[in-house]
Amino acid sequence: MNITAAADDDSDHLSLRKCMTADEIRRPGVNIGDCMPFSDAENDDKYHLFYLYDRHHHGSKWGLGAHQWAHVSTHDFITWEEYSMAIPITDEREGSICTGSICRGKGENGKTAYYAWYAVRTCDKSPARISYAVSYDLIRFEKQTSYFSLPDVYEQRSARDPFVFEANGIYHMFVTTSRRCDNAGCLAHLLNDKMATEGWQDAGTVLSCDDLYGKNGERALIQPECPDYFKMGDYYYLVFGIGGVGHYVFSKEPYGGWIIPRETIPCGNVPKSALLPGTSRRIFCGFICEGGYGGKLCAAEAIQQSDGRLRFESISSL
Repeated sequence: MNITAAADDDSDHLSLRKCMTADEIRRPGVNIGDCMPFSDAENDDKYHLFYLYDRHHHGSKWGLGAHQWAHVSTHDFITWEEYSMAIPITDEREGSICTGSICRGKGENGKTAYYAWYAVRTCDKSPARISYAVSYDLIRFEKQTSYFSLPDVYEQRSARDPFVFEANGIYHMFVTTSRRCDNAGCLAHLLNDKMATEGWQDAGTVLSCDDLYGKNGERALIQPECPDYFKMGDYYYLVFGIGGVGHYVFSKEPYGGWIIPRETIPCGNVPKSALLPGTSRRIFCGFICEGGYGGKLCAAEAIQQSDGRLRFESISSL
């Protein structure tokens, strides 16, 4: 499947603006919020950036944000193309479409499909609804009506930021939340053998803030946000934000045994990453706050050191 060709066949419908600079991505009165990069080198040659479209610095809809997923792409970080809103608010009960992730899977008739997982922060303060939208061209997404909430061993209302990936035929999901038994902020780890809202099983936590800060003190109650996860060389990396600042842990084991470096990720707020198609270069995107939540885009490349630690180089183009 050639996504680029499919998009070109309907370019007037799919593309809003072309040949933009990075500064032009941000429309007047709009802030770039949490970034969700994605790439699929097997089917596409673009680095796709989904981000929370913010106005009023998270103040819209009674402070819930009224965020939606906006979408741009690039080949080189010099020129960008903008598409229609990937995941809009379509129900008045949706206070915000929160941060999430894209996972490739199989759709109808075995076709390659892209599942955009997200949590909905509801206006009535009920448990967050974890759901997804599906696309066959990485541009037009159809929201699903089904959803699920976290098991009751976790704090459900603030659950957010699902990161979904496949490993050895099993789908994994990391979700920002807290454990109810001790209120420790954590990333819940769920498993499923299919890409669906039903059937997720609790596998415990992949990381908790008492792992980072000990069991005593208020820092253990902080929820690690916006997880990202990838393998580079012999190491697995788990990325998350604490108070907006990007952190990472790494290990030769996929889901534990974490080494905790002192260095943070110098790429704005809650940075997440994707590979630049056709290369092994991992590029992080985040945002720099201007006057409150949201602001302008920033990017940095992660370079692995011999001991597994990462070094970061700021980039404006590639």
